[in-house]
Amino acid sequence: MVFRIKPEVESVRLRLFLLIGACLWLPQPAGAHGVIPQGTHIAVDPDASAFAVVGTNDWGAYVSSDHGESWQWICAELYSDTVGAARSPLAVDVVAGSPRRLLVAGDKGLFVSDDDGCNWAPVTGAVDGRRIGGVTVDPGDRLHVLLTTASGATTNAVLESTDGGSSWAPAGLTGPSFFRTPFIDPSSGRWYVAGFDADTQQGSVYVSEDNGQRWLQWQIVGDAGIAARSPRIVAIDPDNPDHVFVRGLGPEGDILVATFDGGRSWDIVLSPTPPEPLYEITFDSDGMLLGRQSPGFYTSGDGGRTWQSSDTPELLFGCFRQSDDTTYACNNQLADGTIASV
Repeated sequence: MVFRIKPEVESVRLRLFLLIGACLWLPQPAGAHGVIPQGTHIAVDPDASAFAVVGTNDWGAYVSSDHGESWQWICAELYSDTVGAARSPLAVDVVAGSPRRLLVAGDKGLFVSDDDGCNWAPVTGAVDGRRIGGVTVDPGDRLHVLLTTASGATTNAVLESTDGGSSWAPAGLTGPSFFRTPFIDPSSGRWYVAGFDADTQQGSVYVSEDNGQRWLQWQIVGDAGIAARSPRIVAIDPDNPDHVFVRGLGPEGDILVATFDGGRSWDIVLSPTPPEPLYEITFDSDGMLLGRQSPGFYTSGDGGRTWQSSDTPELLFGCFRQSDDTTYACNNQLADGTIASV
């Protein structure tokens, strides 16, 4: 399910826009067929905010061209194991242009579509067949893309594309770590990548301020470092690039750790009780929202230092994406065939 949160409404109002349907080979309007979509990633075309693409857990990806009013399942070839098992995309994003390009990263490589999801092609070369840890399009240059790999049997790397994902070159960071969740901060120009060394159990955030020529390693240390295994960056504060939020796997479940001083120190800012999976963060006019496994979400009004539980609406938010004056939110579980408005 996908929602748009409209700030102009007096009370927070969420409108449900996506019911996932079953189709076999051709894109069809989504409909209620007893399938729980479990949305995990969402991207919006910056040049045409009416267009959005959603990656789901186990059901491929969906696209909308009308601000989320209706959705279509992309062609089944992306879903099939023969094309790359991208039924559970690890990341999705949109390269602006004419035509725009969709990027979907999965366990078996990166796939691109230049016709809004009807036809897909695997990207060959440096990313061919590799497990992708994350992909992000530069907000300042929509043909500039960063990608990370997270394969167990080979040296991993950060790769860079300047042609919208058609070709890739090394971006200066390689090693045994599993690299995930690349970010590009539009205000500072910094590049960020999360990494985890399975041998040392060390989680880090790697930062470059010179377009990948040099990388600094911000080790996640102290109690936060012990807890934050398998880290994934979930947000960079748009007002301060030294404020970085990382979701990690603690002893009992997901935790949220943060640095507010450019990696010199780290704090555990949220450790849910009882434990539950945590998802993405978005910033809005009232503060910060964090998706969670149980109904509702977490909110913060002090820049992410403390978090409060919001148990309304009775929905499970798996992802957020801010676009202009609209916040899109994916519901990652809902009763079959339900349409809800809160």
